[in-house]
Amino acid sequence: MVRLREYYQDPNPPLAHDVLPAAFAAVRNRAGELLLVRRIDDGNWELPGGRIEVGESAAAVAARTVLLRPSHPRRHHHSTPP
Repeated sequence: MVRLREYYQDPNPPLAHDVLPAAFAAVRNRAGELLLVRRIDDGNWELPGGRIEVGESAAAVAARTVLLRPSHPRRHHHSTPP
């Protein structure tokens, strides 16, 4: 498992070399459950999404990551209030 170093609260973070735009989608079913996917690098749960490729829209990323892979084995519906 790859561990990513996070710099949210670091007053002296390293300079960024690349900017990688990404889009994520919050998807609920009729029962109000939120769709989450498990990250392969650290095992945490997050909203489905991914990197925006050149010429791709955020809506296309949502379609690619949510609609095109509905039976992904690492998906989870988390019950939350609407």
